[in-house]
Amino acid sequence: MILQALSAYYRRLKADENSNIAPRGFEKKRIPFIIVLDNKGNFQGIVDTRTGEGKKTIAREYLVPHGVKKSVNIAANLLWDNQAYVFGIPRPDPKKDAERLKKRAVLQHQAFIERIRQTPSIMEDEAVSSVFNFLSEGNFE
Repeated sequence: MILQALSAYYRRLKADENSNIAPRGFEKKRIPFIIVLDNKGNFQGIVDTRTGEGKKTIAREYLVPHGVKKSVNIAANLLWDNQAYVFGIPRPDPKKDAERLKKRAVLQHQAFIERIRQTPSIMEDEAVSSVFNFLSEGNFE
């Protein structure tokens, strides 16, 4: 009963042009940096989407595939995530063992690539193929 009501509510919101609701399977997420690639997967640059100054910067919102629930386990999002998943580079944390963070970041990066590989329908897309090529090369320096 509750699920039916929620489903009906979603359909009403989706039909309303002013609702700004994400399509099923997607969500709006603030993404501070965009990696720019050419059609072969060669790095072209990074775009900073943040506006504002100092500690009051706000990243632009993008429509992205729905994110996975994060816990202590490694679980990659599809085509978007943090630096450890995308580049295999951990965020420095003086409270944690640096070597352990590096090893985990490598596993996170592998999971990110595998998540794309396991979605064959999108692998036919030229843009996704260039992302996959970029990630597989691993030349992030």
